[in-house]
Amino acid sequence: FNEFGVLTKKQMVRMADAELLTEICQLLLQGIVNKSDSTLRRLYETYDLEFANEGDCRAKIRDVLRYVATNFAGIANTHASKAYVVYSICSAMFYNRGILAGDVDFGADSLGQYCVDPETALAGILALASAHEENDLEGPFGEYVKASTSTTHRIAQRTTRARWILRALNGTLMAA
Repeated sequence: FNEFGVLTKKQMVRMADAELLTEICQLLLQGIVNKSDSTLRRLYETYDLEFANEGDCRAKIRDVLRYVATNFAGIANTHASKAYVVYSICSAMFYNRGILAGDVDFGADSLGQYCVDPETALAGILALASAHEENDLEGPFGEYVKASTSTTHRIAQRTTRARWILRALNGTLMAA
C-alpha cells in the first residue's frame, strides 16, 4: 500500500492498512456500506472468535490486489491510488466477478472476470483519476469527481465511484 501510494508509512503504523483490508473484506461479506467505527467494530466482534470464510476472503482479497498491482500499476501515486478509490476499484472488480455481497445495481451484468481488457480498463481508470485531480466537476466524469471529493465514505459516493470504475473495467467509460 505504501509503494503504490495508497497509504503513507505513518498511516500504516496507525493500522490504516488493516482497516482498509477489513473494509475490502466487508465487501465480500456485506457489500458496500457506510464506513463508520461502529460498523467496523461490529464486524470485528462478529468474526473475532470464528471466521469460517477467512481463507476464502483472504484468497479473494489477495487475488484482486495482486491483479491491481500487476495490471494497473500505472495508477500508483495518482488520484486513483487513494484508499477510498482503491476500495471502489475492489468493489467494481468484485461485482464484475460476481462476488460482491449485497444487492447493488450498477446497470451492467457481472462479467465473471475482473475486466474486459486490462489496458482499456487502466486507460479508463486513469481518465477518471485525471478528472479527479483536475477537480473537473463540469466534464463528462463530473459525477465521479463529485463522489470522489466529498463525503467519500458514504454508500452513495462509494456506489457512484464503483459504477464509474465498472464502466472503465468494462470498456464502456467513454460511451457513458
